[in-house]
Amino acid sequence: QILINVSDFFSAHWVFMVAVIALAIIAFRVWLKRDSSRLAWEKLKLKMPVLGPIWRMSNAAQYANTMSTLLGSGLHMTKAVEVTARVLDNYYLGKEVGKMTMKLQEGRSLGECMAQVPFLPQALTEMATVGEATGSIEDTLATMGQFYDEETDRASQRALSKLEPAILVFIAAFAGYVVIALYLAMFSIYSGM
Repeated sequence: QILINVSDFFSAHWVFMVAVIALAIIAFRVWLKRDSSRLAWEKLKLKMPVLGPIWRMSNAAQYANTMSTLLGSGLHMTKAVEVTARVLDNYYLGKEVGKMTMKLQEGRSLGECMAQVPFLPQALTEMATVGEATGSIEDTLATMGQFYDEETDRASQRALSKLEPAILVFIAAFAGYVVIALYLAMFSIYSGM
């Protein structure tokens, strides 16, 4: 009976439901156009339980690979950081990395500046400090970029493998609910005869 009532509700109000969903999507997109809202959303994405670590590793890989390429091509450190900040996928992290340029111009080291950026892994910061001290910053960042690329792939696979059983249980429960509802409806029809 519940299944039939839910079905009747959606059949009678499907236009309203579609309109509400469309308005929610439009409102969210308009909200994201404000800089402060976009920063808050991008920061929230990095804090999310399952996807947050994956996005953090992905952006760390992107940061390290981009910096390595730009420094290897002879670009000055400050300019490389400026360009890297603009190409990062996460808007919040890009803004935070962009703040490093002022600190670099004040004479701080790359490692010191990276330590001030939230959500950049500590291992990446420490390796950049070592690479800078030994004069092999491009190679160190390239190695770390490759490491975080591989870690992102592994974390994605782990998340999917954890999600698959939950999806299967949900589908099985829904299918079982539908089958039981149909059988109960048939039994009530037969018992009424």
